[in-house]
Amino acid sequence: VVGFCAPGTLGSETLDRPRLRGFVAWMAERFGPYPYGESLRFVTGPTYWSGFEHPGNIALAETLVAGGRMDHTVRHEVAHVLVFRAAGRTPVPRWFNEGIALFAGRPWSLEDRTRFATEVLTGSRLSLSELERLFAGGRADVTRAYTVSGAFLQEILEKDGADSPGRILWRVSSGDTFARAFTEVTGHT
Repeated sequence: VVGFCAPGTLGSETLDRPRLRGFVAWMAERFGPYPYGESLRFVTGPTYWSGFEHPGNIALAETLVAGGRMDHTVRHEVAHVLVFRAAGRTPVPRWFNEGIALFAGRPWSLEDRTRFATEVLTGSRLSLSELERLFAGGRADVTRAYTVSGAFLQEILEKDGADSPGRILWRVSSGDTFARAFTEVTGHT
């Protein structure tokens, strides 16, 4: 793990390297090896997002480092890299990609369940294409998109097995469309 940190930030010394190595190994068992060599590079600095990945690099908001929330975001962003690799570098729907990254980043919490219960009680039903469009909306839409994506992925894991996302991604990397791979693995359209 190589870190590049903005002057005055805590940066690389706050990252739990053994835990991150264990996480990358755990993800690799499900989605294949980390595709960008032996080093995972990250940079901290001012950014609008908590974090984002670009092949082989992860940018983290300097506020995450100071707030002690870096571990979750690093795992989340590494998951995006491995999803892209497992899909044979074929883009998959954002709701699926973010659902996996949310699962990988941290356990499904009481707060997540409460937010989803509120969504179910007060929100309208969403098609997957509507869910995908929410990611391009304002803050409330994006929060809703993450909430529903995380809950939907949790349901897939519970009903279709912990290996189901990996099986979907394997089918995509083998040439299936995402829709076909999803239907073949889950039985749902």
